[in-house]
Amino acid sequence: MKNSDKPSLETIQELLAQRREEPQGAEYWQDFLREFHHSQRQKALKKPSWILPFSGLAQRISELGSAKWAYASGLAYAAVTAAFLLTPREVANPVPTPTRVNYETVQAPVTEPSETPDALELLTPAPHLPAEKTGF
Repeated sequence: MKNSDKPSLETIQELLAQRREEPQGAEYWQDFLREFHHSQRQKALKKPSWILPFSGLAQRISELGSAKWAYASGLAYAAVTAAFLLTPREVANPVPTPTRVNYETVQAPVTEPSETPDALELLTPAPHLPAEKTGF
């Protein structure tokens, strides 16, 4: 198309003014809705079926407004954490080397008690404190 083939601005404005003056009947709106729904279905059928849940999710996130980044980052963090926790890891269990055990029994030495409990004098006050302050 050449620039000379394009209508001028005044021509477009005149056509729009004439269009506004024409009344639109019920049949026009029914045809418009039918064509609109048909084009929407055609767009939906062109998308692969596995994308449809993601497009719905993307639409919901876009409707959230400024909080969408917080929700998206929380969801991403949860996904990364779940992937980390659910990923199987190989656990290395080293096999202990056997050692010889000495089963000899040794007799403990027996010592005679040098003092009896009565001779220990546990209830006497300390030598540097007077007896009246200790309560004994």
